[in-house]
Amino acid sequence: MRKSGIFDPRSVGYNSFCNSLGREKPSSLTQLALPISKLHLLSETATYWSFLQKSILESSEILLVGYSGLDVHLNDLISSLCETKNIRVVEWSGCGEFVVRGEFWFEQLGKEIELIHLDNILEFTEWEYT
Repeated sequence: MRKSGIFDPRSVGYNSFCNSLGREKPSSLTQLALPISKLHLLSETATYWSFLQKSILESSEILLVGYSGLDVHLNDLISSLCETKNIRVVEWSGCGEFVVRGEFWFEQLGKEIELIHLDNILEFTEWEYT
């Protein structure tokens, strides 16, 4: 059964939110099957997404280290707030060909990024954008 309407889980407890979805409270957030577009409404994650948005807005650039690029909600947030900001992505060189990964990131974020491939991302030291 599909439910519709406006529902803000922050206005009720987590148990009530799960009950409204016809589900028992899961033991962890990873066990809660929600559309990714609604995950930010959970009180447990609402604060995180709020601070993340503020941090992105306050930053002069975005540096993504070891991020797969597969979180649609995060990609949408970054692309909507970073139209004029430089984005650098540091990823393991074994995750794919450099050109293919550059195209992937352009698809995900809707803009050109600086892609840095390293054999070991823990060796990244270029914290300041040049």
